[in-house]
Amino acid sequence: MSTLEKEVEELQKALEGLETKSLSVAGIEPAAKNGRAGLILEGEARANLGSDSVPGTRYLLYSNEALPGGDRVRLIGPALTQLPREPVAFAQAAVLRGPEVTSEVFYQFVQRHQRLLDQPGFMVKTAKDRLMARVSPQAAEKGLEAVSATFLSRIHEAFPQVQAVDLVWVTGNEALVRRLEAAAEAASELITSIKAGVWKDRGFDYKSCQLAGHCGSCADKKTCSSIRQMEAKVKLRHRREGASRATL
Repeated sequence: MSTLEKEVEELQKALEGLETKSLSVAGIEPAAKNGRAGLILEGEARANLGSDSVPGTRYLLYSNEALPGGDRVRLIGPALTQLPREPVAFAQAAVLRGPEVTSEVFYQFVQRHQRLLDQPGFMVKTAKDRLMARVSPQAAEKGLEAVSATFLSRIHEAFPQVQAVDLVWVTGNEALVRRLEAAAEAASELITSIKAGVWKDRGFDYKSCQLAGHCGSCADKKTCSSIRQMEAKVKLRHRREGASRATL
C-alpha cells in the first residue's frame, strides 16, 4: 500500500461537491518527447498561472489502488481563454495510480515533473511545491486538454508501471489553491521520508553521508562520487533557472 493513501483519500474529499469539468484527451496528438516552451514573457502570455503575488502549487501523490476507466482529467475553474491576462491562482494535483507504482517510481516522477509538464506553448517553473506557468495564445486556444495529453503521454512513456493518472487542474479558485498548498506542505515530511527510503535502498543515507567527499566510513566510494556529481548538476541548474527568472 502506498505511503500516501491517506493523503489521496483526503484530496478526493476536498474535491467533493465542487463543480468540475471533465477534459477529454482522446485523439489529441501529444507534443514531441523533448519539446519545450522556451521563454514566454509575461506580456506575451495569454494566461499567467500562479506568480509571486498569487498562489500556485503542485500536489503530487501516488496510490496503489487502480483507477477504473484509466486516466482522468478534471478542471475546476475557467478555461485558459476565459482567464484574465493578469496572474491568477493555479494548482495542479496529480495522483499516479496502479499496484506497480513504487516509492522509487513516485520519487523519479517528482524529480522529473517540471520537464514532463513543460511543453511548447506552456512554460513551467517550479520550486519545491510552488508551480507557475505561462501559456502562449496558441496553446491557450488548444486548452488544458492538449497540455494534459502531452503530460500524460510522457508519464506513461517514462513510467510504464503507472496504470492511470488522476489529474486535476485548478484555475482562479484561490481558496482551493491555498487549501491544496497547505495539503502539499503537510505532506512534505512524508515525501521526504519516501526520498530517504529510496536513497537508503540505493545504499546512500543522504541525511548523514558527507557530500564533500568520501568519508572512509563505508566502502561505497563510487556512490559518493555519483552524489557529488549530482549535487554539482543541481547547483548548476538552479543557477541557470535563477538567471532565467531574472530576465522575466
